[in-house]
Amino acid sequence: GFNTDSRSLVALRDCMREVGAQTVDLLPFHRLGSGKYEAMGLSYPYRAVKPLGKARLARIKEYFSPYFTVKIE
Repeated sequence: GFNTDSRSLVALRDCMREVGAQTVDLLPFHRLGSGKYEAMGLSYPYRAVKPLGKARLARIKEYFSPYFTVKIE
């Protein structure tokens, strides 16, 4: 949700088109690093952040797919 609103996606897409980008790699948020925080005795700052679901990722991909090759990593 940090940069997945329509306005941000359109601005990013337009900027990428201006510089001639051809590929978009979508890197969805995940919590794989949370265990490392716990192991170091630190509080995980993104505990309340939920990963994007497949449906939301598909909608984000729609902003870019008419113009770029899109990969979801």
